[in-house]
Amino acid sequence: MSGRTMDERLTNLEKLAETLAPIPGEMRELTGRLGDVEVRLGGVEVRLENVEGRLGNVEGRLGNVEGRLGSVEVRLGAVELQIVQLRTGMDDGFSAVRREFSFVREDIAALNRKKAGHANRLSADMNRLGVEMRTLFEEAFGRRRVIAAGNPPPDVAPPA
Repeated sequence: MSGRTMDERLTNLEKLAETLAPIPGEMRELTGRLGDVEVRLGGVEVRLENVEGRLGNVEGRLGNVEGRLGSVEVRLGAVELQIVQLRTGMDDGFSAVRREFSFVREDIAALNRKKAGHANRLSADMNRLGVEMRTLFEEAFGRRRVIAAGNPPPDVAPPA
């Protein structure tokens, strides 16, 4: 044989048998654990089926959302068009108001110029009237002094 004696080979076989002795117990333990894994795997399969069912519901609901989103997009497009039309109308309206205000501004400027002319004439008239009143006052005051002095002017009758 290969240079080993029969005793050596027998010793090696006995050692090998000793190392293999725990294998049946370990196999039983692994078989038990495998059973536990199979039970747990069965629970996972049930939960997976549950998740698949829920996922089907989510897919259905997502389809509904996509459909509703399409209608929202259409409605949003209509609202956008209305906003553009409103903005155009408002721009036109504001332009008309600006034009009208420019006419009003011109009318106000013309009235202010007219008022300034009237105010200047009124001021000149008041100055002239003030001068006339001052002249009449001085004249009347002068006559009063003359009358008080006893020398009435010829156009004034003596007191009775």
